[in-house]
Formats: sequence, structure tokens, C-alpha cells
Amino acid sequence: MVTSISANLNSLLFSSIRFRFSCGMIAAMIVTAFANPAVAADKAALIDGRQPGDLQRVQVTFEVIGNLGIGADAKDEKGNNPLEVKMSAAARLAYQERLISHSGQNSTSGRYYEGAVAKIQVGDHQEEVQLNENQRLIIAESQNGQELTSAGQPLSRNEKEMIAVPGNGLVAYRLLPGKTVSVGETWSIRSEDLAAILNIDEVIVNQVRTRLVSVDNGLARMQIAGSLTGNINGAATEIKLSGDCRYDSGWKRINWLQLTVEEDRDPSAAQPGFHVRAEMKMLAAPHKESPQLDPRQLAQTVQQLDRRKAYLRFESEPGAFRMIHDDAWHLVDDREINTSMRLVQRGKQIAQCNIRRLKRLEEGKTLGLDEFQSDIQKALGKRFGEFAKAKKTQRADGYEVLHVVTQGAVADMPIRWVYYHLTSPEGERVSYVFSMENRMSEKFAAADHAMVDSIQLTARTEPEGNSGEESTASLRSPATHR
Repeated sequence: MVTSISANLNSLLFSSIRFRFSCGMIAAMIVTAFANPAVAADKAALIDGRQPGDLQRVQVTFEVIGNLGIGADAKDEKGNNPLEVKMSAAARLAYQERLISHSGQNSTSGRYYEGAVAKIQVGDHQEEVQLNENQRLIIAESQNGQELTSAGQPLSRNEKEMIAVPGNGLVAYRLLPGKTVSVGETWSIRSEDLAAILNIDEVIVNQVRTRLVSVDNGLARMQIAGSLTGNINGAATEIKLSGDCRYDSGWKRINWLQLTVEEDRDPSAAQPGFHVRAEMKMLAAPHKESPQLDPRQLAQTVQQLDRRKAYLRFESEPGAFRMIHDDAWHLVDDREINTSMRLVQRGKQIAQCNIRRLKRLEEGKTLGLDEFQSDIQKALGKRFGEFAKAKKTQRADGYEVLHVVTQGAVADMPIRWVYYHLTSPEGERVSYVFSMENRMSEKFAAADHAMVDSIQLTARTEPEGNSGEESTASLRSPATHR
């Protein structure tokens, strides 16, 4: 499949997952269970016993298989429209985790990933995703679902989705009733807790129940079963859920969680729809020490990351550029001639962005602001209304930035276009065109700033036939409202 199909779909493969564990970790779980006998064989106090400073080691692996609905506007390399493609993924994660703070449902931990790798296949396209050495320290928060932030190089969307495991250690405790229950007793899981566990935005209909099955040698076993409907990114989703959870009464921790998930998700402005079946398992055990997770250093790291939580890293190989963007931007297409993204908030499309590499300027030449405005007005033609803003600035690293905002209309609908033209000190160039309905301007706000301020261009071989005239013409192809 072409990059335009695979690149923006890989993250979907992590919504449901399966884990396998080493014999050593299973042995550790069994030893812990037998070392802490329960007081009574027919009851268990299923409470969240975590305390700040606690250290554990977690191993996870996962698999998912299903079909992905591409949509009417997608094309493969032969120009055909594959309405559905097969997808699969297999990944393995291993990390040490120290709890930094814990209050009610709000928890923060530091994770040091010893390993994190996933192999993905979408149609004929294969890809491997893994964390590099500068991304191994992750701060995880569970105030609203889970938020994962790298203390080093920012994560890409695929990297973040790979480690954003549903049912992870921070949110799995929401399965517990928080009281002593008897064998055979059942309880419901609050909808907001279920949404956090499954990494979706909202649970609307909740028919999931949990039951205490047995208490044996300090190990309480629970079963989870039921169905739910909800939404994520504005798309409706239906999930059938079953699983097994084990709680160590001596350690007062969940040391095993397995979930089987069948999900049917409708398409949204951010992602296409899909049907998957997957299984998830997680195993945790106490850990004695971790030089990488020093409590004082972790506390300082949390304070320093506040401004970085909302940003992801994006690298375009065909476009030969890299940048940082707000995580509300979702990739639509990434090709040599154009990269397209959509800004989606609460399931609604706010804006679209087209990014295009232009022909390298000859030494000593520049593009003036007046010429840039003239090109824009010609490109818009009858759609053009007026210029709302036009200025020329320079970034601290020497990039020259032309910024023009125009107002106009498409089919009597007021539209706002935000244009940028950037030239590196070496003469490499790129253009941005952001388009939106005028009424979305306030929600768009400064969603362009991180992308424009961070983009870095690398030299590339000009595509065959990419003349100077064609590069200038690319400025005359603004993104239209969709």
C-alpha cells in the first residue's frame, strides 16, 4: 500500500492488544502469591494499595489482527480504491515503573523502557516501530485516561500509541471495587473508569461486570465480561470485552491482567473505521532498585515537561523534513509532492494543512512578501476576499518566514487561509497552507505555531521534472475546504 494509506493508520493497531510473558516473570508471580496467604479463602480486600515510591517491573507483548476500512478517497499504488485492507501488529514492551504521586484516580509514574518494539503490517506495507535510546524515560499520568510524555526526544504518534497500552498499570486499578468482596460477588465498573482503561473518550452504554472467582493462597482472581458502546475522536465504537485479572493480597497490587477485545469502530475525521479482535495481557512484579528512576530526578523531570505534553514529533521521509506538532493534528497523506494533515478536536475537523517542499532557491535569490501575496491572490482567484495579515520575520536559526492570512469564500461559505513560506539559510524551501471555515478560526487559535516554528528541512534530490516554474505554481494550490 502507498505511504498515504499506511503512515496514518499504524496507530490504530494499538487500540487492542495481546501479551506473552517470560517464564521468569510468571515464576516471580507465583512465588509472590504463595508467600502471602489470604486471611480467608472466600473473601478478599480488593483495594488499591499503591504508594508513592513503589517500584515494579512490567512485561507486555501484544498482537492484534483485523480489517481496516480505508474510505472512498484512498488509493493504492495502482490507483485502485481498496475499501478494506488487512492489518496486524505484534509488539513487546518491558519497563521499570516507579510511582511518583497517587491521589484518587490521579496517578503519575516514571517509566524506564528496557525495550519497546512493534512490527506492523497494513496491507502489503510493513513497518517496525521502536523507542530509541533518547526516549526510554517516559512520564505517565492517568488524570484523564493516560498521558505519556518523553523526557528526551518527543514521541511520534506511532511510538506513543505503541506504549499507550489499554489496561496499563496506572489505570488497571479502576477495575477494583475498593472494598472487601466475597467469592461469587459481582460489581460494575464506572463508565469513566472503563473509558480510561480502554483508551477511549467516552462510554455511553456500559454492560461490563466484574466477578470475584476465587481466592487461593493470597491470589484473588477476577473475571471481566460484557459489552459497551462509546466514542473516540467523534467515532462510535462497539466493544465486546472479556478477561482475567489477578490481585496479590500480600503485595496489594494487580500482577496480571488479560483482556480479549472485539471492536467495531466507525470512521472519524481523524481515522478510518476498523474491525479488530485482539487479546491483551500484562504481568507485573516487585522490583528492588532502578538507577534510571531516581525519585528526586523524576520529580524535577515532571515539572520540566508541562509545556511538552501536547506535542508529537513528525518526520516526513518523502518530504525531507521534520517538525513538532500539537497531538490534535492527524496525518492524512505523506508523499514527495505533498503532506496533508487534519486538525481534529472532540471529533470535529477544525482545519486542514498542506505542507509542500519547493525547489531550492538559487544563491542570492529570495521570495519577497509582495510576490508571495500576488501568487496567493492569483491562486485563490474568485475565492479571494481580502488580506487580513501579511508580515516577514526571521527565526533565531536563520529561517526566513513569510506569513499571510487571507479571507474569502467557497460556495458562499466564508473561508480563512493561513499561508507560510519558509526558506532555510541554505536556500531550502517549504510552504504551508492552513484552511478552515471562518467560524473555526477561534478554535484553530495558534495550532500552526509549533509546526512552523520547529520545522527543519534537509537537502534532497529534486524530483524529475520539478522546475522552478512548477515550484512557484505549488504556491497556487492552496488547500480547499473539505
